Amino acid sequence: MEKQLQFKVINNNGCQEKLTNQCMWISILNYLERKGYQDLTLMELRAIGKLGDDSKHEMFDIMKKKFKKAINAIATVFDLKINFYAIDHDGVARSYTIPEGCINPVPGFTINRRGNNIVSIAQFGTYHFELITSGYDVEVLEDGEYYRPTILVDKKITYVDKFILPKNLMDLYMLRIEKSEFVEFLQKDIKNNENNLHRLFDILNETSETIKFVEIRKGMKIEEKRIDQLLRLIHMKRNAILQETEEIKKIDTKIGKLEA
Repeated sequence: MEKQLQFKVINNNGCQEKLTNQCMWISILNYLERKGYQDLTLMELRAIGKLGDDSKHEMFDIMKKKFKKAINAIATVFDLKINFYAIDHDGVARSYTIPEGCINPVPGFTINRRGNNIVSIAQFGTYHFELITSGYDVEVLEDGEYYRPTILVDKKITYVDKFILPKNLMDLYMLRIEKSEFVEFLQKDIKNNENNLHRLFDILNETSETIKFVEIRKGMKIEEKRIDQLLRLIHMKRNAILQETEEIKKIDTKIGKLEA
């Protein structure tokens, strides 16, 4: 059978139970509904994450402490391992997420790596998330629909096919917004990686002063390996930012010519 190289998803527009911009929590709820929690509501799921009224219309941002705590709390309660995959507007995994010599993408980041129930989330830019139902090597939940790209308009998630623009201009606008959001996501991700690096360096410095047992030495080797991995990741993401920034400049030039 031919390998499915496009992710299929459960589409959502971020709106449910009179709330808006809730695509992250709706995606997790969609998974739980398919695993026996049909009566669980969005408000109840948010309550498990201790999210208050101030976030009823706020987009998920992993860099904000309240959202980080919320998604980790939900993952712990339901024993979830949540993998996030960066994908292009056509539903295919971004090329930088597929290591050389491999055929399957790797998650951009993961919440609760020890969880036993794997939730696969499609991420387009920094704002929109949808539950993946099939594609590549993820667990098949159901057939699903192909991913529909969305952009942020007036602080609301909007499907790009709602716009009436000449196709060549629409394609360029969509591509520019997508790449700008991707650069923003990479910058946030690098900051998170750098924070993890600082913590690992602190651990190594503390441990090096008190090495007495073989077990501690083994632990140091693990931390050193993790530092090396993080440094490579940061380097890769910085290169991706440079490439995407150059592409954005080229797109701006094309848009300028078409609008002239």
